[in-house]
Amino acid sequence: MALSTPSPVLERLPAHLRYLVRVYLTLIVVSALFRSLLWLVVDRSWGLTGAQPVDLLHAFFIGWRFDTVVACYLLALPFLCLSFARFFGVRRMWPYRASRLFLAAVLLPVLFILAADIPWFLHNYARLSTSALLWMDDARFAAGMVLSESSFAIYLLPFVAGYALCLYGIRPLPKEVTGRLLFWQEIVLFCLTGGLLFLGIRGRLDEKSPIQTGTAYFSEDPFLNQLGLNPVFTFGSSVERKFSASRTRVALMDDQEALRNATGELGGQQGLRSSPIARNVVTVGPIDSLNVVIILMESMSTFKLGEYGGPRGLAPFLSALRPASLDVDHAYSAGIHTFNGIYSTLYSFPALYDQQPMEDWLDKKHKGLAHTLHDHGWSTLFCTTHDPEFDNMQGFLKSHGYDRVISEDDYPDAWIASTNGVPDHRMFEFVVPELNALAKKGPFLSVFMTTSDHKPYILPDSLWFKPQSEKLEDRIVEYADRSVERFFDLASKEPWYKKTVFVILGDHGINMGHTYDMPMSFHHTPLVFHAPGGQVPPGRITSPCGQIDVGPTLLGMLNIPWTNVTMGMDIRKQVRPFMFFCADDRIGCIDGEHYFIHRSDGHETLYAYADLSTTDHLNELPLKADAMRTYTFSMMQSTQWLMDHDLLNGGPIDSVQGTPPHAAIP
Repeated sequence: MALSTPSPVLERLPAHLRYLVRVYLTLIVVSALFRSLLWLVVDRSWGLTGAQPVDLLHAFFIGWRFDTVVACYLLALPFLCLSFARFFGVRRMWPYRASRLFLAAVLLPVLFILAADIPWFLHNYARLSTSALLWMDDARFAAGMVLSESSFAIYLLPFVAGYALCLYGIRPLPKEVTGRLLFWQEIVLFCLTGGLLFLGIRGRLDEKSPIQTGTAYFSEDPFLNQLGLNPVFTFGSSVERKFSASRTRVALMDDQEALRNATGELGGQQGLRSSPIARNVVTVGPIDSLNVVIILMESMSTFKLGEYGGPRGLAPFLSALRPASLDVDHAYSAGIHTFNGIYSTLYSFPALYDQQPMEDWLDKKHKGLAHTLHDHGWSTLFCTTHDPEFDNMQGFLKSHGYDRVISEDDYPDAWIASTNGVPDHRMFEFVVPELNALAKKGPFLSVFMTTSDHKPYILPDSLWFKPQSEKLEDRIVEYADRSVERFFDLASKEPWYKKTVFVILGDHGINMGHTYDMPMSFHHTPLVFHAPGGQVPPGRITSPCGQIDVGPTLLGMLNIPWTNVTMGMDIRKQVRPFMFFCADDRIGCIDGEHYFIHRSDGHETLYAYADLSTTDHLNELPLKADAMRTYTFSMMQSTQWLMDHDLLNGGPIDSVQGTPPHAAIP
């Protein structure tokens, strides 16, 4: 069967070029269909109906450019194969068959990325990158979460349909190969076609640099800016950054300049320890041996408490607890992953791009909240609902200050509901007797990591309350809130209850897709310090802070003298000018008025976020942007330096051991 080429222009092309054009058009059409599907799904989910048609067309035009880059990369090898076969006078069909087999093989991962990008975007408000591979360290657990969630599985349909369409597009092969041109004509044809292919791979004519992610940013609408991107391009770019030698560590600014800035901001005391940010915390009076209970709530964003236009009434217990507690208005999660929330809350160092500290920094010595409390006689316990090996939790925590990790392995088998393990209320119910036993020995630190508010959502069959919401994702929030309330009810019957400081915060928030490409709702979480015995007076803290400040603030409440070698501070006594956080390949910084975002390709924006305005004020307020950038880069670069030099625990006491040369700051 001859290749169908209705266009007279295409009919005059050599057979191998007609075939390559056919494949190119197939790839462009399939990519555009997936982009359209993303737009429809996002519009249905978040009601993004405000885009002007001309802007939407512009986004799709940019999308065609990125799709062309991907298509030309895929066509490079078939082009060379078919061209060389033509040069050497090969008139058989095997070069076409080889090209077809190659394309059929590489299109499998390409179509998978196009399909997987849609649910990934709905969760992260970002196109697919190597950050998705952070879940793959426990493939069984990750596969269980995906396969158990119907909203993920539904995207297998466009994957299959898209692959079938691609197979059809590459299927027709010419029955016979057309004759050769004159030698010089063949050379000219090869050079022209190769030049066009190379130009398609670069994506732009400017000689300074090829097409980059920032090329897609043309609007104040963050969704339109990302709609034009191709997830195969963003995934490939993130792979390149991850494995490039210049990208293996944070390299935002000069190390020594960063250390000088961070030392000045944090009040580091030179000569105290090897770490330049070390500072002594001196207390007056005895230590207050209160128990500490930290509850990290999965995906608990302030959006779920009614902020940013979110629903109200989903978390009545937490909402009622805030006025009776030391309530922090502007608390932000360090990152967008659970491991970020656990690590930064318990060890007081920030997230650094897509580094996974509980795996990448396993061999680094940490002081952390658990070690400090352990040194003063506290028992330490960490509790989760599921597999203790996921995110390397158990290995890291047990080697960094925690006596025991309670997990899925400890609960009755009948309680296991999904890959997320047991429901939240079962975890709390199981651990209360354990806390009773610990309380008889002395003060304790107990950390809970809830999981029920994470897909796949499994609402327990028997509930002790009646959910008010219709949507399952809202009923799960109600359940998570009532599970904490139930835990408080159980604990209130125990003698240790009024001798305890409870801390409730989110491990991270949730992407609602209605703010920026680094959504506020993903980082702004509640933070509540509650002492039923009155040891911590109720109040409000309105200055920005983060998960890294939880540990130092708690130690201040307990009146414990210690040497702070972390990036955190006691927010009751110090005020940050800004708070910074990370979302894999993006960095955010916020204060009371403005929200600064730095992206890995260098594109930056500055928003006045009070009304979620998308107007970029970067050029109007360069000094403000520079201050936020310098503060953020200094803290993150200094953390990288401390990790590189194994000084996350402060290192030796300089007055005894001597200051190592690398620790000196000019």
